[in-house]
Amino acid sequence: SDLETNPGLCVSRGVPFTATSVWQAASISMFRVLLLQALLGQACSKVVINAFVEALCPDCHHWMLDELRPVLNDPEFRGKVDVKFYPFGNANYVGMDVKCQHGAKECDGNAAMACAKSFMDAGKSLEFAFCMFTNIERVQVKNDMATVITTCAPDISRKMIECTYGNQGKLEMAYAAKETLLAHNAYTPWIVVDGVHSKEAEQNLKGYICNQLPAESRPASCQVASFMRRDVVSPSHSFGCPNPWRDEQRHLGFDLGSFEVGPGGVRPHVADV
Repeated sequence: SDLETNPGLCVSRGVPFTATSVWQAASISMFRVLLLQALLGQACSKVVINAFVEALCPDCHHWMLDELRPVLNDPEFRGKVDVKFYPFGNANYVGMDVKCQHGAKECDGNAAMACAKSFMDAGKSLEFAFCMFTNIERVQVKNDMATVITTCAPDISRKMIECTYGNQGKLEMAYAAKETLLAHNAYTPWIVVDGVHSKEAEQNLKGYICNQLPAESRPASCQVASFMRRDVVSPSHSFGCPNPWRDEQRHLGFDLGSFEVGPGGVRPHVADV
């Protein structure tokens, strides 16, 4: 047989190939595996940041605009972080209505940012949030909020305004509330990095990210960040807007799995029979 006369010959599905070609194929396959591992490693090496904020907390304003925005505006950092934000903060439900720490204007700003997450991708929704934090102090009456929304999302302003003041906005806020309640925030901004609450990330985000990244993948600006490292304030320092609610006092206004949004408002979901 061919195998007896040429022990280096193998047969697969009737197609002969030599031991050399087997080794070459295996080498190519191994290369693909290593390449895939490298790509997955890059994806998995991202620092995951969950930010729990509210529209009128001064320290949320500072963190979003002075800590997070510079990180995302730095091309070397942008691809190394995965940021999610939840604009519910220290709010709570009274019945099915949201009561915000700093009043109705904050609720409207939070709802607008929650709606942005529904209509935009992650990057665009964060840009909208930066714009909202920059402009919300201009809001004096309801029409002013519509103007700010139009400024921050000119292409979809009508949808955004309808969402902010409508039934969909209530549901989007409930999604943000659900994640916030699970975080057990003691104040805002409450920043969780890779699943762990971090005071350092709240006060020196870029420096903290630099410390989390492997040395070989740290951006060059990490060297500058290390020189600008700031000491983390002691727990007695009044950082953030304190949460006035105990965990057992906070709850969702309704079961997200049991309600839907429709022309009649947020109502019980009736399963198809």
